[in-house]
Amino acid sequence: RNPLLRDAADGRPPMPPPRRAGPPTPEELAFADSVLALLGPPPDLLASADTLVLDPADPSRGPRVDVREYTFSDAFDDGQRSRTGAPEDPFRPAFNRDSTGALLARDYKLRFTLDLVYAAGGYDTIYGVQSVTQLLFSDMLGNHRIGLSTNLVLDLRNADYVLSYQDRSRRTQFGVQGFHLARQLRDPANATIYRYRNYGLVGTARYPLDKFRRVDAEVGLLGVSLTDLSNLGERARSRLFAVPRVTYTVDQTVPGFLGPRSGARWAASLSGSPGPDAAFATVLADGRRYWSVGPGYAVALRGSAGLSLGPNPQRFYAAGVQNWVQTEFDSLPVEGPDDFVFATPVLPVRGFGFNEAAGDRFALVNAEARVPLIAALLPGPIPLAPLYNIQTVAFVDAGVIANGGLDVWKTDLVDADGDPGTPDVEVRSFDDVLLGAGVGLRTLVLGYPVRVDWGWPFEGTE
Repeated sequence: RNPLLRDAADGRPPMPPPRRAGPPTPEELAFADSVLALLGPPPDLLASADTLVLDPADPSRGPRVDVREYTFSDAFDDGQRSRTGAPEDPFRPAFNRDSTGALLARDYKLRFTLDLVYAAGGYDTIYGVQSVTQLLFSDMLGNHRIGLSTNLVLDLRNADYVLSYQDRSRRTQFGVQGFHLARQLRDPANATIYRYRNYGLVGTARYPLDKFRRVDAEVGLLGVSLTDLSNLGERARSRLFAVPRVTYTVDQTVPGFLGPRSGARWAASLSGSPGPDAAFATVLADGRRYWSVGPGYAVALRGSAGLSLGPNPQRFYAAGVQNWVQTEFDSLPVEGPDDFVFATPVLPVRGFGFNEAAGDRFALVNAEARVPLIAALLPGPIPLAPLYNIQTVAFVDAGVIANGGLDVWKTDLVDADGDPGTPDVEVRSFDDVLLGAGVGLRTLVLGYPVRVDWGWPFEGTE
């Protein structure tokens, strides 16, 4: 019903605007006056004699027509439709309704289109140079999603590739994923390089109870293979596991610029493997609470714990922080093929070395105070050194990682004066207890989050 939109939708170029005529001549004004005097104003078109008058300010502009006194019909719209042949209403086509005027139901056609192509590269101090290319496909409503990730290196045995599908059309969301991951790890003890391959098929289901709570369940058929690359004649050792898992999550946090600024979030999961190669049952719990004490000021408290039971329990190991820069380490947390799949890092334990402590159970408490150092200082048109929104933190990490039982203290004999003839001194320090503190910085550099922490351990030496 909008003439401008109707003219743009009829598929024809717009008509040129009419050429504006000049002011009427005195002869034309005299002829118009004689016609009006002879015929008089039509009662159905003109309500008063003031509808067609000369502008007293400028009589040369001709008659002034007051369109507010006109009654318009649909003849103009009918003429436009007959001229263009367009439907009665281009924005409400008649074929979308039945004889009663109700909308016709049509089947939704599933058609996938490419939504995202993403490529990234990085360097990990444990696994070396890594890269990945991701492609994401979905339908128009986003109810069905297909993901493909790959990192082809040499051949399929040394490459990473993941193919996943998600059905999000119902409240209960289902998914299936097939994957293959390969890593080469060097054993510092005997200068041997091992290739670990992890492959499998995982089915997932997610049911949101409400806006803040959900239940996740998954069942995976996982395989792992260990090959000694220094002895290619040796046959690879392979194992196959069936691993179910169920997780309950509650998330009521309020997001901030560099992290949550208030609210609480916690989750608990139960998993296990009934197979003979790695029979275990594991319980994990994680809870976090955030308090906002001013614009940009926040206090964060986190507690986590885990327990693995069975003939072959999972291995938990101290791993510093996620994505940390560690140039060297004494040992890897992988002692067998199953560790490559099930070994779980305990984070963050700042101030301690990689795999410095390990066990089948752990408990950890982390406390942070977050204070803005520089807020919203724009870097200028070329962000070569974007010093905006820098956040400082002060933290304390305290926890235990034990194997079987808990030993708080250990006693070592130390030669205090360096004289072999004098007896050594007994020195007590923490055994399974890990306690560290420090400070750090958080910011964004060219759009990427950057975190730097300085941590110092407290060994409880007496």
